Amino acid sequence: MKPTESPVPEEAVEPIVAPDPLPAPTTESSLPEDRQAGARKLTPRKILLLALGLILIVVFSGWLTERHVRSTEAIIDGQLSLRPVGEVAPDFRLKSTDGRETKLSDYRGRPVIVAFWATWCGPCIHEMPELLKFYQEQGGKVELLAVSIDDGEQDAKDYAHYKHLPFPVLYDGTKRVAAGYNVEGIPALFVVDGNGTIRAHHEGLISSLDTVLQADIDAK
Repeated sequence: MKPTESPVPEEAVEPIVAPDPLPAPTTESSLPEDRQAGARKLTPRKILLLALGLILIVVFSGWLTERHVRSTEAIIDGQLSLRPVGEVAPDFRLKSTDGRETKLSDYRGRPVIVAFWATWCGPCIHEMPELLKFYQEQGGKVELLAVSIDDGEQDAKDYAHYKHLPFPVLYDGTKRVAAGYNVEGIPALFVVDGNGTIRAHHEGLISSLDTVLQADIDAK
């Protein structure tokens, strides 16, 4: 006799459940409207326009804040619209950093180099040791007047004291003297002969400075 088979209760059979379908890849069209707008914002064209706009803002801001007398770092052996050679050098009276008054016409009879500079001007600081060397080599035959156009007189005083500059360091706080010489960039050098006439002028860094200045002074 076969054993009696017990029926399996229906509730004991677990139904087979199909796995949830994988989510479809997100596309711009499937995003909410506010996110679709955000996704369309940064197109290559808009990124380019934004970059150009930022560049224009930076350039315009730099133009607005540019100093009236600027550092001509990019000018080498250049000459801009300074006082023409052959004109009488405008006379001036300025106080030196040690408190003494100095007048250009007091040096008549000797060549004078009038050097416009500032402590914030990198090329000026680079050039100053060359000027000092040339001045010392001349042994008193050539005078040097270093006219600072710094925003504060103390900056020029500190530099002159720190470097032990032996020539007069003058302060042109109002830029009046620089304007009288039509200085548009610094460093700017004027070679004035013993009669008070401008024999040469240079704006920007000068290669072989001692040779150039010597030729200016020796020129008749």
